[in-house]
Amino acid sequence: MESELLIKMTEGTSNQQLILFPYLGGSRSSFQTLIMELGDSYQVWVANPPGHIGSNSPLVEDMNQLVDMYYEALKKIVGEEYYLVGHSMGGNIAYFLAKKLCSSECELARPMGIIITGSGSPKVMHGQNISQWDEERLLHKVKSYGLLPPELVNEDDILQAFVPIFRADYKILETGSDIEIEEKLELPAYLIWGEKVTVESIDLVVDWLRYFKNRLVVMPIKDGTHMFINSHAKEVSEYIAKITKGCYDQEEDE
Repeated sequence: MESELLIKMTEGTSNQQLILFPYLGGSRSSFQTLIMELGDSYQVWVANPPGHIGSNSPLVEDMNQLVDMYYEALKKIVGEEYYLVGHSMGGNIAYFLAKKLCSSECELARPMGIIITGSGSPKVMHGQNISQWDEERLLHKVKSYGLLPPELVNEDDILQAFVPIFRADYKILETGSDIEIEEKLELPAYLIWGEKVTVESIDLVVDWLRYFKNRLVVMPIKDGTHMFINSHAKEVSEYIAKITKGCYDQEEDE
């Protein structure tokens, strides 16, 4: 059963499900290039963030509230073999959702793993107040990540309509940065990272180690900048295929 928060993009020919969470300001269409590369094996679902393009729901500004909403939506769709995948901001959302799904009171099957792409850890936003910046400074920040389509980069009049979405998303990240890590997440974790990402440093990749109990597998994208899920979708899909086939589990056992 589909909900407004999670949209089925492909039916899939296997039992494996991929639940994708988009970057800041993103929407259900954010993973189109990657989905085409993934092929027809997976049943792919994409989060349709409340208040974003394609959603009739009001914006949400709190990480815990958003995670609770996605958790309720997952109850309607997940089977026994699913992976959470999040890019940039979506990586943080996937992490906190995985924590809830792996808690003792959870009534759903645990994810098979979490795949984080191009995302710094939640602590990156700690103490920041980007959600309250003036419009010009906020748009400059968003542009620096390369999140916007080229045809919109210089169209500030159009981008003004997206400012409330950007503010709400930054507020979600800021509230997430205040959540205590507590117990480390005991779940297979994979981090796909662009080698030419300039917005965040490699130190932020290393910081993810504090969040996971077991080994964190880091997979580089050569020449990948922040939006490598689009520019290097084939490489990302190949990594996902290896993960879902258990290739890295086999290496660890050896």
